[in-house]
Amino acid sequence: MKKALVLGGGGSKGAYEIGVWKALDELDQHFDIVCGTSIGAMIGVLYVQQEYDTAYELWSNLTIDDVMLNGIDLDMDIELIMSQKGKYKAFLESFVEHKGADITPFYNMIHRLYDPEKFFNSPIDYGCMCVNVSKRSAAPFLKKDMKKDTVLDYVMASASCYPAFPMKIINEEKYVDGGYADNVPIKLAQEMGAEEIVAVDLKSVGRNVVKGPMEHLIYIEPQVSLGSFLLFDHERIMQNMQLGYLDTMKKFHRLLGSVYTFPLHDEEAILDFEEEMQEGFAHLKEEIETDKMHLLTEKITSLSLLIGLNKFHIYDAPFTAMLEKAAQAFSFDYHKIYDFQDFKYQLLKVVQAYTPDIQSGLSDSDNIKRLLHNIKDIHLAELICVNFYYLLKDEKNIAVVWLLATMTNDSFLIAYLLYLMYKQQN
Repeated sequence: MKKALVLGGGGSKGAYEIGVWKALDELDQHFDIVCGTSIGAMIGVLYVQQEYDTAYELWSNLTIDDVMLNGIDLDMDIELIMSQKGKYKAFLESFVEHKGADITPFYNMIHRLYDPEKFFNSPIDYGCMCVNVSKRSAAPFLKKDMKKDTVLDYVMASASCYPAFPMKIINEEKYVDGGYADNVPIKLAQEMGAEEIVAVDLKSVGRNVVKGPMEHLIYIEPQVSLGSFLLFDHERIMQNMQLGYLDTMKKFHRLLGSVYTFPLHDEEAILDFEEEMQEGFAHLKEEIETDKMHLLTEKITSLSLLIGLNKFHIYDAPFTAMLEKAAQAFSFDYHKIYDFQDFKYQLLKVVQAYTPDIQSGLSDSDNIKRLLHNIKDIHLAELICVNFYYLLKDEKNIAVVWLLATMTNDSFLIAYLLYLMYKQQN
């Protein structure tokens, strides 16, 4: 049974795939076929050559100047943009001259890394996805049809993200980035005979012909943003490599979690937590005194909150996923492995620390009205804390709790989860 590794396109987000590669090696996963699009096509060449150390060193030291002449890191960070303002003129002049960014440095880089002997002597088959603009059709290129001096032409064609990068001309025909046809070329791998597939989706702009779930497909994708596809910031690259490693280990059940990561030995603690929270939500009336429930009952049992809860049931551990969403709201670091019990403790500690501010800031009904009036502009963390605060207060505030439950669905559910944890802890 042939097994394929499929590497999606996404520019600088490709660092994530280096982390995936590291994890797959540690998991003793081997592949007969590698298919890639754009940056995935380039990384795929190194994978066929079995040069992980080379790939890791490359990405650990990669800068925008290794990719394009007069390049600028593109991101929404205004400080980053301002720090590069002197480079914009040269970049734009070069862009106009070459009908796209001058990516000669990128070609020179992969030319140094490409080893024809290793590539063609490797038992691993290879395919890359391109788009033939002249024929207006997808144009996959396979190892068996390549020659030693044409491999890089196809890789460059696959990575020609027009109009950011210029089109690639091969035999008088124009080619552009394969992402316009299939950014995660699972179908290509199947056509090459793969029956088992591990696919990496960088969540970049492009068309995906096939996306999981599918039998014999392990689909690896980031749960958080990897940044801009032209952001070659060293810290972000290293973080994205770590995320790729952690997400892969979670897919193969060597680590636990969704957005955040926990060691495998915490599995029993997570299962216990799930059971406790399931019981708490199932007996909501018993968790709050009966005289406080008369205004809550209608909303808690309403379609709105039921739909809110159902959104988390796509996860194997829905209440842990709810906990992770709270951690995202409070900007917990994604790139480390947490002890589950400590993770819960730190989250409760952060939420409780907000209480004095909420108490002083929301001491009258006018402030509550202003809060609800501007609810779309209020950060999830603050809404969680407001709900948590009023769940803890006495019965005089039950009308406020009901109002917040009505208006702040997700944040109320998360706050209620934290409220149950708080009651158990105390």
